[in-house]
Order: sequence, then structure tokens, then C-alpha cells
Amino acid sequence: MLIQVLQSIGLSEKESKIYLAMLELGTQPVSIIAKKATLNRTTTYLILEELSQKGLIHSYSKRKVLYYSANSPEHFLIYLKEKKQNLTNQEDLISANLEAFNQITEKRSIKPKVQFFEGLDGVKAVYQDTLTASNTIKSFWGIHTIPTQLSEFIFKDYIPTRVKNNISIEVITPVSNKAIEVSNKDKAHLRTTYFYKEDLPFEIEINIYDNKVALISYGGEEYSGVIIENNKIADALITIHTLAKLYCSKNSKKT
Repeated sequence: MLIQVLQSIGLSEKESKIYLAMLELGTQPVSIIAKKATLNRTTTYLILEELSQKGLIHSYSKRKVLYYSANSPEHFLIYLKEKKQNLTNQEDLISANLEAFNQITEKRSIKPKVQFFEGLDGVKAVYQDTLTASNTIKSFWGIHTIPTQLSEFIFKDYIPTRVKNNISIEVITPVSNKAIEVSNKDKAHLRTTYFYKEDLPFEIEINIYDNKVALISYGGEEYSGVIIENNKIADALITIHTLAKLYCSKNSKKT
């Protein structure tokens, strides 16, 4: 029971065993203490040194033999007060240097984090990541180029999940019969669609959400995707998306 108490205030199991053994034994040389604590002499020497540094035991030499005694249990209160003060000092030190630590993080965050995905399952994983969006997704989407194999996943799985998660999306797409058909369900799908002239081809998909940009290519049913995580890149693409909307017409009106 007392071993657990001592461990709870930061002593190791071996430190606790030796201290309690010393309380029972009184002043003794290391050989007697080691035997009582069922530890070897070398280990006992090392632990006695640690306990001495913590102010929990003391020693003296008699006829060239070191004798050790446990300080009274009241010394634990002193030990804990010193430990508390040390923690306070460490907290103050960290607080005073937080800005320096954060500057290191900021330097690292300048480099974009990039993930690559291949194959149909890889592209599906890119779509799934957009479901982490906390704000409206800004999208460039070549709706007319979606392969049949991927279309089933988008319309039967991805979009219902996005709607369930209450994530809206703003889509910029070349005008086409397929795009107009899809836009007819904009309200139900939490989507706003903007069209531009079909003679300006767009055969990939770009989704901007939070601090990420997802690029998806599925031309000729060769699937690949990239997720770039970087605030500045995401902000720049949002600006481009906003400017592009000025060129477009909303919903099913052709330009």
C-alpha cells in the first residue's frame, strides 16, 4: 500500500522499496539495505544516490563504511513543495518561449503537405477527405467527364453523405446537358452551380476546403488524385474561384 503511495508522488518502485526498507531498518550499510529490499548492491547504490539528491535520505561515514538513514516522512512535504515549485518554473519557462517554438512550426508549415493517390479507391479516398470540410467546399468540376464507374460512387454515396454532414458546395463547371441535369438537384444536394462556356475545357476536378486543395483526374478512367495541405495555396485557389464566378452564370442559364 505505502509503495503505491510513494509511487504516486513520483518515486520509482525500487526507490519506494529502498526507502521503506530503510524506515524499518534504521541506519545501515548498503549491504543490509540491499538485502532487505531484495536488490543487488550496485542498483541499491545508484538508488540511494537518487534518494539523497531528492533530500529523502542522508548518509555518514564510519570507519570507512557508509551508513544510510531515511529522513523522516515529513521530508516528503518538502520534496513535494520543491517539485511543485520546479513545475511552476518549468511552466513559466515554456510560456516565455512558446512564440519561439511556434515560429519553428510556422517555418515547417510553409512547405505544403502533399499526399498522392492512385486508382479508383485512391480517388474515392480523396473525396472522403473533403467530407472533413468545416465550411463550404469551392469546386471546379468537369461534370460531363465523370466516368460511369466513378459516377455511381459520387451520386449514390459521396453526395448523400456530404448532404447528411450538412456540407454545402459551390461548383463551377462547363455548361453541358449533363451539368444542367445535375444542377436541377442543387437545392436538395446543398449545391450552387455556376456555368461557363463549354468551349473552355476543364477535364479534372478541384475541391478547395479549409486549408486543403484536392485535385482529381479521371480522364480515360485512369484515376489519380492529390491533396495539398497549405493555407496560402488554399486561399489563392479560393480567390481564383471567387473571380471565376464573376465570369459565370448561375444555375441553368447558358453563357
